[in-house]
Amino acid sequence: MNMINQLIIEGNVRNPEYRELPGGKKILSFVLAHERSYTSTHGPMKENYLFEVEMYGNAAEALKGCLWENRGVRLVGRL
Repeated sequence: MNMINQLIIEGNVRNPEYRELPGGKKILSFVLAHERSYTSTHGPMKENYLFEVEMYGNAAEALKGCLWENRGVRLVGRL
């Protein structure tokens, strides 16, 4: 039953930005771009979704050198 609230989003990184605020707070923000392709009665269709993501603290520090433009990532979280 723990899997009911799980959320998985895959896409490409856009506009990654790492910054440190006064007081030592670390923030890594980026946009996760996801494209969905499917076929309907009107032919092939594409939908684009953009998710704004912010990471704080140790997670931001650990991933600041790993995320760059157009890198594919998978985010796993919970609702």
